[in-house]
Amino acid sequence: MRERQLARVRARLDRFLHDQNPTMVVDPEAVAEVQALVATVPDPTTDLEVALAAGQLHWARCLVLGADDGQQDLEAALAWFASVYQSHPNAVPDQVRAYFDRDRSALPEAWADHAVTLLGVVMRTDDRAALSTAIGFLRQAVAATPTGHPDCAGMLSNLGLTLRIRFERTGNLADLNDAITTTRAAVVATPAGHPNRALYLSNLGIALQTRF
Repeated sequence: MRERQLARVRARLDRFLHDQNPTMVVDPEAVAEVQALVATVPDPTTDLEVALAAGQLHWARCLVLGADDGQQDLEAALAWFASVYQSHPNAVPDQVRAYFDRDRSALPEAWADHAVTLLGVVMRTDDRAALSTAIGFLRQAVAATPTGHPDCAGMLSNLGLTLRIRFERTGNLADLNDAITTTRAAVVATPAGHPNRALYLSNLGIALQTRF
């Protein structure tokens, strides 16, 4: 299934490059094919072929749609390309590589921002592929963010929340245990008096109540 879907996305991109026909990438079917591809693997953020194909499709859409209409596709492209850039920087477009070369902190930011967007989709639908992808992006964002960084606690809290949502939808106890551990880490990383500490404590309390 993965190979078939990957071939479809690559074929669409090849036709777009050959014919320069914008319909090939702005057609809603193009996004549907990427979503179907992502759904074929447990964690598409670590499958570099899948990440590259998804990034290329969204990048093409962004170029066609322009800065305003293509903003969501730009966000998605940066998140997917960030996963590829870490090990194969020359595989991503020159503009994207230059952006990440200038500011390595943009990597976790790209992952975290797109994960939040995906989480919004998840809250409106039962898109489990989007849920797993959001978790993958947040795990990468947390791993790439130094302890003590001001964004670290927020990323941990979002990861904990997303893991708890997946537990509620699948019943996988490992997700709930990870959610508790991660949310507790967010609380520990947040000093007393911080405006978000009460929210993180509330999220931890909900996760603990869910377990018992």
